[in-house]
Amino acid sequence: MTSIATPSACQLLEGQRLPGRNRPGMWTVERALSAPANRTPGQFSVGYRVVHDDGTSAFMKATDIGMLVKSEQSILENIRLATALHSFERQILDHCRGNNMDRIVVALDYGEFPFAVDGVQDVVFYLVFELAKGDARIQADARNRYGLAWTLHALHNLSIAVRQLHAGRVTHNDIKPANILIFTELLQKLGDLGRATSMAVRGPYDTMHCAGDMRYAAPELLYGLSISQGEVVPLNARRAADIYLLGSMAYFFVTGQMLTSLVHSMIQPEHRFDVWRGTFSEILPYWRQGYSRAMAIFSMEIEKMAGGNSAIAEELGGATMQLCEPDPMRRGHPLNRIGNADRYSVERYVSLFDRLRRLASRT
Repeated sequence: MTSIATPSACQLLEGQRLPGRNRPGMWTVERALSAPANRTPGQFSVGYRVVHDDGTSAFMKATDIGMLVKSEQSILENIRLATALHSFERQILDHCRGNNMDRIVVALDYGEFPFAVDGVQDVVFYLVFELAKGDARIQADARNRYGLAWTLHALHNLSIAVRQLHAGRVTHNDIKPANILIFTELLQKLGDLGRATSMAVRGPYDTMHCAGDMRYAAPELLYGLSISQGEVVPLNARRAADIYLLGSMAYFFVTGQMLTSLVHSMIQPEHRFDVWRGTFSEILPYWRQGYSRAMAIFSMEIEKMAGGNSAIAEELGGATMQLCEPDPMRRGHPLNRIGNADRYSVERYVSLFDRLRRLASRT
């Protein structure tokens, strides 16, 4: 007989009224925006639509000790770890707000409260954000996919978000379709800093080699390039991975597929990261073979999306290849590898996507 798992506390919040810390009044939880009934592998939170007593509608990200911590340690230690994770994300969000990062979704409010499930006490932690219309996962469905102008606007906004984070010595580490929030046709923001790392705020993922979702990660993180377990991952290594994720979003916007998973499926089983026991430099030629095949698909799809605008297709294709270059030492804009330039700066891509979005809007 198949057993039915007991829902986590944060999956049972519909109809609850929750106090915030930043504004007087209560938040009423209206409905779940991500399926709360069945916990999925890798799920760390549940999203809800909430409304404040003052009429403000917002998005709430709720989690609990069971979702945040997979530890066999004592209840008190699990509470400590979960509280640290929640506190870290709040501090990162405050840091972003304080540095005027307007392409980053920052919290309107936050809180925590005790909640019992079947007589077992848990603690629910929640963060309340401005409400978006949706997220970029819509691009996975060719029937609903936005076109070239939207794609270039989104890449421009996303590249600004990465620039703002990196200027604040923060790396996101988990840039993926679910974390690209759509507010209007022309405004998209980067959300969910739960897996971020920062030189400004010490956090739980500082020594985790691959802090984000491995299905989207840069290849050097999958294969553990030259960073020892327990060692703080250098900022530039994180930045290199972030710009790969920026490029992989360009790939996704055009094709509806994520580059890492596609390349991983195209290489031989013995060359996949969960099997490979050689070095990263040894795996690069094999990864590059799959990468070349994947980029051939991108070239065909961007030509379709761009219609007759081959100049835009060529420039966007070139930028995507630079950002997604498998070797982090060759990744990024070629001019950034000259002299003392910032190797992983996205400034040139901010300008490029801005120019291309303006050009696409006129055609």
